[in-house]
Amino acid sequence: MITTTLFRACALSWAKNTSMLTIRVPIRMSRFTTAVAASSSAKAGHTSPRVGVGVILLRHLVENNNPEVLLIRRGKAPSMGLWSFCGGSLELGESLVDCAIREAREETGLVLRHKKDIAPTTSLFYRNLEHPAVFSAVDVIDREPSEGKNSGAIRFHYAVVEVAAVPENYRAVPVAADDADEVQWVDVTAIKTMDQLVVNAVAVVEEALTRFEIPRE
Repeated sequence: MITTTLFRACALSWAKNTSMLTIRVPIRMSRFTTAVAASSSAKAGHTSPRVGVGVILLRHLVENNNPEVLLIRRGKAPSMGLWSFCGGSLELGESLVDCAIREAREETGLVLRHKKDIAPTTSLFYRNLEHPAVFSAVDVIDREPSEGKNSGAIRFHYAVVEVAAVPENYRAVPVAADDADEVQWVDVTAIKTMDQLVVNAVAVVEEALTRFEIPRE
């Protein structure tokens, strides 16, 4: 307990006052360092932009007049409590499409329709969404409130690449998990009137609808 407290105190000191901190620990105690690093990173906020992927998951059921888009209510910052698209951070060595597939599965349990035997660049041009397709990007920059000693400091900075996709099974029931507190299919004409919606969500959906042909079940 004393060691963990010391590590955290040092990490916070580094975040506030210095550009580099080195702590030497015995190998048997190295398991503490990962948790400390994560805590320090969360406290200090982003120090450089990161890449995120948003999944614009669409479907058009035969009995409905309009397509639907899948939205999640975020359970974590940034945009905690707001309705958004499923998605998350791009991992090292991961393609944008692979990230979209993973995040959709982790947050909703849904499997994206994707062809495994095509060249990676081909996925950019799949108008019928037989494979997830990259089509847009938005900035997500979250700052500290204007009042307080950290006024205006950046908490999160993501360049979010938007990927359009359809589920492999249109009738599969999404289940909120991971960063998602709730999940629901929403008629694309209804999102304009939704409260607590992330910035640019309506524009992103409208752009997806102009670029892609949503297969009807």
